[in-house]
Amino acid sequence: QLENYAADGTPGWTSDALPNADYHELAADPHGNVYVLASAADPSSFSLHKLDDTGALVWTVDHDDADVLDTATGLVLLPGGAILVAGYTNGAPNQPDGLLSWYDGDGNLLHERTLDGMADDDGDVFTDVAVSPGGTHAVAVGGRREAGGDGDLWIYKFEI
Repeated sequence: QLENYAADGTPGWTSDALPNADYHELAADPHGNVYVLASAADPSSFSLHKLDDTGALVWTVDHDDADVLDTATGLVLLPGGAILVAGYTNGAPNQPDGLLSWYDGDGNLLHERTLDGMADDDGDVFTDVAVSPGGTHAVAVGGRREAGGDGDLWIYKFEI
């Protein structure tokens, strides 16, 4: 469950218990809504939860593509109210590809982008995402590794 506190430490609301999962990140919008990113205990799926300014659950979206392992560990709120989630999908064993998923403020999937490295046999993951101060670009960060090689930092900048 989530607990809300005022800037001076005064307790605010407490949400109901959230589903049993691994929780990675949360973000709050200017209206007091809170968005929480979680993944299943195995890397089979992830979920995005929205709670309102009283801690009540508004919606939950499960990203569970059959026969594909998906996980996510980073989220950012975009100008205009959309949500961007960063993670990875594993369409082939031991060869994850970076995954970016855009949702609107109601939890509807707007767009997805899968990014694969340049090697035939590699692993690519995004672990977090951030928006530029002007709100025109985003940066996803993670890692990539070619089979048998060392891992490298992966930074991907793109327009939003």
